[in-house]
Amino acid sequence: MCREKRRLATRHDYYLALAYTMRDRMLHRWISTAEAYTSHGSRTVAYLSGRVPDGPHLGNNLLNLGITEEVRQAVRELGLDIEELIGLRG
Repeated sequence: MCREKRRLATRHDYYLALAYTMRDRMLHRWISTAEAYTSHGSRTVAYLSGRVPDGPHLGNNLLNLGITEEVRQAVRELGLDIEELIGLRG
């Protein structure tokens, strides 16, 4: 990444990028599940919040998606600490 561009992004910007990436993956899985239930004629009740998950929820969702280590490595390559980002609030 270009050094000048990195200086423009704040830690909060990186947090939001991480949170929105995680949310997109969750939405993709939710849509796949909803399509499977619909194709089988299953009736379901679901709640999906579109808000950005904060702190512990972000960390838990990364773990549940099975992408914690990949995210940890990507964040480290940017010179950031994943625990610090997770500790920020959206």
